[in-house]
Amino acid sequence: WPISAVKPVKKDMKSKLLGDLMGGTEESESPIFADTREDASSNLKEMSQRKARQSERYFQFTYSGLKLRLDSVAKSEEHHLASCMELKLTDMIFIETVSGEKPVKLVGEWVNEEEHPRDSNDGVLMMKMVTLHPETQFAADGKLMGDEGHVVLEFLPIRFFIHQSTLRFMRQFFKNEDVNENERDNNEGPPDMFFPTFKVKPFDIKVDYKPLEVDRSALKDGSYIQLLNLLPLEDMILRLNGVEMRNLTGWGTVIFELACKWLQDVSSTQMHKFLTRTTPIHPIANVGDGVKNFVLIPLKEYKQKGNVQKALRKSTTKLMGIVAYETLSVGAKLTGYAAKKLNKGKKKIMSEALASEQSSRPEYALPRNMSDVSDRAIESLSRGLKEANAKIIIMPYREYQKTGTKGAMKKVVKGIPVAVCAPLGGAVEALSHGLYGATNQLRPDLFEEREASKRFHDEEF
Repeated sequence: WPISAVKPVKKDMKSKLLGDLMGGTEESESPIFADTREDASSNLKEMSQRKARQSERYFQFTYSGLKLRLDSVAKSEEHHLASCMELKLTDMIFIETVSGEKPVKLVGEWVNEEEHPRDSNDGVLMMKMVTLHPETQFAADGKLMGDEGHVVLEFLPIRFFIHQSTLRFMRQFFKNEDVNENERDNNEGPPDMFFPTFKVKPFDIKVDYKPLEVDRSALKDGSYIQLLNLLPLEDMILRLNGVEMRNLTGWGTVIFELACKWLQDVSSTQMHKFLTRTTPIHPIANVGDGVKNFVLIPLKEYKQKGNVQKALRKSTTKLMGIVAYETLSVGAKLTGYAAKKLNKGKKKIMSEALASEQSSRPEYALPRNMSDVSDRAIESLSRGLKEANAKIIIMPYREYQKTGTKGAMKKVVKGIPVAVCAPLGGAVEALSHGLYGATNQLRPDLFEEREASKRFHDEEF
């Protein structure tokens, strides 16, 4: 055959094969390219409708003082020991901004040197684990056996500040999706560790919870846990008892079983605290505990030594301190709430210039003692008088220069509410600072806790 006759045949065969493969002789008629174009357009449409990630909303885990010791042991026929590990975290903090613009310390150490002083050698988290090689490499079902781990876990007292929106976000984020069994079988990784024993020592946690709303439909359906969203919880102390679990496989199973045991124990022995630690009942419950100790301490002393005078003086002093502390604390909260409401009402009727000036004023921390009160009280009073002066004198005078007496009288009438609210709000705010200062001077060991709790519960600090 001549060469000129062979080339067209190869070209026709190539075109025919491509046509059979693509479903047509041209790319524009190919169903593969048509599907690709449809997928691309649908993906672009989906991406345009997808919400962008909010970079200002995040969770942050910070730790310091990580100490890890790992002693590995060579394999031997005489023993199954693989390694010994000791882990300690000096400090750790979880921070979230899901509940609001300002960062909130979700989890951290509960610091109180009077109730539970901390040893300098302790860590917030301490774990010891002894790892053993399995006696047999394969299980009865033919799967590879993992190492065996004997674990002892210990925590220092932990502080929680939980917002309902944060809890809801975490529940949705970690919700289990339906996984195909075939995919689960095909994605087998290394064998999970087997825990013959897993011990967790008892420790205390202190919880503040801020609800957002109550799901009425779920409450009607019998979900009584929604009752916890009626009122905020403040300074609720729960005792998580020691737990010893046996014959569990995988860290996920261990965490799930541990959470179930703690929830079961708390729900059966400490559910009353979810009522007594709500904000309205919290002070009454504290005074009630003081009255109980006022009776029990002398009685115990009488049974042991037969003399109640010293114990009676001690219990009386403690009860009076509790009553004084709770009275000052409630007064500080009420005056702070009243000052906040007066300031909000004042902002609604103030001019934009004065409102922006007030909103940009510096924020102050709680007064540590009475010596810190005077400057802040004077600043609150002077600010209220300054705002009243601006609405009653300065602004009417400027209006008088522009439009005359009639315009000035209108400004005076409009400024009367501010002239009343501003000095009153400043005085109430100054009183709140004074009560907070007296409270913190009475119990200086609780200053940091009160400051963190106020930041968490107050929308504007």
